[in-house]
Amino acid sequence: MSEFESGINLLRNVYSNLSNKHILLQDEFSKSSKIQNDALLKAQEKIEDLNLKLSEAQNSLSLEKSRNLKLNQEKNSIILKYNELKKTTLTLESFRKSIVNMVHEPTYSSQDIPQEELTVGPILEDPSVLYRNIRDQVSPTDFEVFADTVSMFNAGNLGPFETIERVKGIINDKKLIQDFEKMVMDAIQ
Repeated sequence: MSEFESGINLLRNVYSNLSNKHILLQDEFSKSSKIQNDALLKAQEKIEDLNLKLSEAQNSLSLEKSRNLKLNQEKNSIILKYNELKKTTLTLESFRKSIVNMVHEPTYSSQDIPQEELTVGPILEDPSVLYRNIRDQVSPTDFEVFADTVSMFNAGNLGPFETIERVKGIINDKKLIQDFEKMVMDAIQ
């Protein structure tokens, strides 16, 4: 074999080796590309899953914020109602104490009460004046019925209108009835 043939055989061997290496590199590249594509697909699926979970978490957070806002509004409404009830309770308690004091006070005639206490203005500041005026206008038995009626109102067993109607059956003086109506209506506001 000549040198030329040896050179050609050598070139064929080199070409064959390079060709085999090229095929091996292409296989490795294909495998590597497939692995990278699979990893990329998995990463994209994970990103989509995480985006979905993030969206659900944001919706849940928004819902919780909405619930929290509604609960705060309800809480504020309840606090306002509580404060109104507390104010009404204090007024009714004052009303009750005034009646209890009137029931337990000694009986006076209208001559024993100073003239300024007998004159009741359009705004009744002191319920005890009204009770004394009512006590002076009715019999002791009627005053006891009046006091029981007011006690039932204070205990919540009578509504304001029923209380006023019962008192109208006891008191004949229209001014006293008007003052009593005003006191009852002020007490429930």
